[in-house]
Amino acid sequence: MLHALCEMAEQMFPSFQEKDEDKKKAMREELAKITIPHYAACIEARLEKMHKLPTFQSDVVYVHEIALFTWMKAFKEGFMDHIPTTILDGYKFHNITFDKVAANQKVKEWYSLPHGPPTKLKLTYFPVAGRAEPIRLAFFIGGIDFEDVRLSFDEYEKVKSELPFNQLPVLEVDGEPVSQSLAILRYAGSLTGLYPTDLLAASHVDEIFVLIDEMFNNPEWRATVRERSPDKQQMMRKNLSNDLIPKTLDFLEKRVDAFKGQYATGSALTVADLALYALILLLKAGKPGIPTNISDPYKNLLRVFDQVKKHPKVIEWNATHA
Repeated sequence: MLHALCEMAEQMFPSFQEKDEDKKKAMREELAKITIPHYAACIEARLEKMHKLPTFQSDVVYVHEIALFTWMKAFKEGFMDHIPTTILDGYKFHNITFDKVAANQKVKEWYSLPHGPPTKLKLTYFPVAGRAEPIRLAFFIGGIDFEDVRLSFDEYEKVKSELPFNQLPVLEVDGEPVSQSLAILRYAGSLTGLYPTDLLAASHVDEIFVLIDEMFNNPEWRATVRERSPDKQQMMRKNLSNDLIPKTLDFLEKRVDAFKGQYATGSALTVADLALYALILLLKAGKPGIPTNISDPYKNLLRVFDQVKKHPKVIEWNATHA
C-alpha cells in the first residue's frame, strides 16, 4: 500500500516541475484520466481484501490508512489544478478509510491546532539596529513577512507600562506578545531554519548569543544606557572599552575559533552569526567613548561579520534600511 502510494507520487512529480502551463495541464489531465485511476483501482482492491480481516475492522488507525487519508484530503482540497476534487469519490473502501481516519480523536486534535508559520508577526523596537537587528535579519533572510515597528523614545514611554517586563523588543505572534530578545531570536531562528534542531548544535548557538546578552545586561553597560550626561556617558563607555567589551570579545573570539567552522558555530549560517554581526555593527558605530576599531584584533569575529555583511539578503536589507 505504501509503496503503491509512493509510486503514484513519483508519477505525479514531473507535473510540479513543468513550467509551461499548457504542458502541465496536459500532464495533469493524463494523470486524472489514466495514472490516478490505475493506482486507485489497485489500492481499492487491496483495501477491500484487507477490510475483511479482523485486524482492520477495529477503530485502530494504521500507517497506510494515514498515508491514504493525506492523499485523499489533498485531492479533495484541490491541491493540484486540473485534477478533479471528486476524483476518488467513487471508490467505496477509499472513502471508508478516509472517514475512519478523519473520525480519529487524535487526528481531529491535530487539525484543530495551528500549523505552519503564523499569519501575522509584528516586531516592535526602537529606530536603531540594537537588540532587534538579528531578529529582523533572521525573518528577512528566511523570507518571513513581518511588521517592523520602530518607536521613538517618547512613543515607547507611552506604551511602556503595557509591555511584558516594560521592555523592547517585543514580538507579537498573531497578537500574542513574546518578550526578551533571546527568546524572540530563538523563535525567529526556529521559524526560518537558522536555529539548529540538533541539541548540541543549538547549545553552541546559545553560547554565543547568551554571552553577548550577558554583556548587554551587565550593570556597567546598562548604566551607560540610562546616563543622560554626555560627558559622564563617554567616560563610562571608555571604562567599558578597557574591560567589559574586550573581555567579552576575547571569549567570543576563542569560542568561534574552537568551533573551526565557516560560520560562528560551524558550517551553516545561524542566528549566532546574526547576533555577532549586530554586536560588531554596534561597536563600529562610533559611539563616543567606544573606539570604532575596538573589534579589529578579533579576526574570527570580523570574518563572521564580513560573511553576514556580504550575504545577499543582508545587502538587500541594508540598502532599504540605511
